[in-house]
Parts: sequence; structure tokens; C-alpha cells
Amino acid sequence: MVKNYLSFTFTHLSRYMDTEAGAVPSRMEEGPVRTKSPFTRWRKKHKITQVRVAEILGIAPQYVCVMERGGLIPLPRKFARFEELTGGAVTHKMMIVWAYGITQQDVEKAQNI
Repeated sequence: MVKNYLSFTFTHLSRYMDTEAGAVPSRMEEGPVRTKSPFTRWRKKHKITQVRVAEILGIAPQYVCVMERGGLIPLPRKFARFEELTGGAVTHKMMIVWAYGITQQDVEKAQNI
């Protein structure tokens, strides 16, 4: 469901980019993510393990691991718990931008249309 939600969102975003509708590349489909997720960077900076995050939020450690690798991005309602944990330092939008590899150049291109 999450992947369908994001595919739908970025299919519409792709209309403003120089790609065919639905052709916006997703790191989820391309394989391993090369950069650390914003949440992973925050977690390591604060020396908190994935297991501890899972305990605090009442979720499985595997869920945290998959999210940090870009295998899924929780819907905004679910991600609110992660935002609360980080004190707003990591937002849902940041995770989407990271997962889909959206660059500043992509944003500027979309804004100039």
C-alpha cells in the first residue's frame, strides 16, 4: 500500500519533470541505497540502536531496518511517531526525498514550470 501511495504521488510529480509519467526512479526499485537515510544519520548521531528505537516506538526492529534501507516509507500518520522521537529533526518529506533520490535540481526544475 505504501509503495502504491508513493507511486501515485510521484506519477503526478513526474508530469513536471522531463520523464514519462510513472518513470520517476525509485531507490526502492533500483536496489541498495548508497547514502544513509536521514533517520539513520540522526539515530547514529544520538547513539541509539535500531532495537532501542523499536522498543521506544513499540514496533519490530526489522521494520526500522527496512525503513532505513529505503524498503518502505511509512505513511505520514505512521511516520509521526518517528518525527516525535527525533524532535522534528527528521520529517516524512525528508525521507521521501531521500528514498526517491530527488535532488535540488529536480525541485528547481519543477518550480520553474
